[in-house]
Amino acid sequence: MVRNLLGILLLSCVLFSGNRVFAQGSCASPDGTFFDMPSGGVGTVAQANSKGLCYVVSSPGTYCYKFRFPSGGTISGTMGYQFNGCNEGSCGGISTTSNVSLSGCNDIGILSCSVTSMKVYDQNCTLKSNSFSVGTGSPCNMTANQIYTVCVSTTYHNCSNPAYICPILNCSGGTCGCILTSGTSKTDVSCNGGSDGTATVTATGGLTPTYLWSNSKTTATITGLTAATYTVTVTSNGGACTTTETVTL
Repeated sequence: MVRNLLGILLLSCVLFSGNRVFAQGSCASPDGTFFDMPSGGVGTVAQANSKGLCYVVSSPGTYCYKFRFPSGGTISGTMGYQFNGCNEGSCGGISTTSNVSLSGCNDIGILSCSVTSMKVYDQNCTLKSNSFSVGTGSPCNMTANQIYTVCVSTTYHNCSNPAYICPILNCSGGTCGCILTSGTSKTDVSCNGGSDGTATVTATGGLTPTYLWSNSKTTATITGLTAATYTVTVTSNGGACTTTETVTL
């Protein structure tokens, strides 16, 4: 199997008590987005989790994550799996690769630890490949700056602990894990000198967005505003994705 690797998918089981429902996604309703590789990288699941780069999931299931195919540079990363206390026993390991060119069409899936399939879909959720294959060459034919979804399926079941999935990309040409987008709306003040204006930012595509306005407010909508210009920074995916918007009243 070709070991050119686009992203990092780190799975680990951790001790968990109590009841919790774990959603399973699809291309049309993904579980989240890929993260960009942080400065200094990550070498273990524990490191990735400590930096907020992991999703907790149940098993078995199919889990889907979106990424933006870059317009230049190279891609590199690591893929690791670790399951404990499952009917199939325990399994783990990490595979690391060097930089990968965006040209060609490389099968980068590593099917181990009962990961039975890794499929890629385009932005219209049309199946592009029955394996984790990426690149601008045929038959991948990926387009720069387009959104693609990777769905990972595993048959591990009856695990005593849930698993973490940490999908991380390292793109030398810029961000490809962050697909956070935002837009704004507003209500102008009703009269000169008034303070009844409002401003709202709407974020899509990211996981658990947070907001920081230039007036130090931290909600998506701010109220009681005077006529002025307000800037908001939206952050998601554990700090990996940011975008900035400006609203003038």
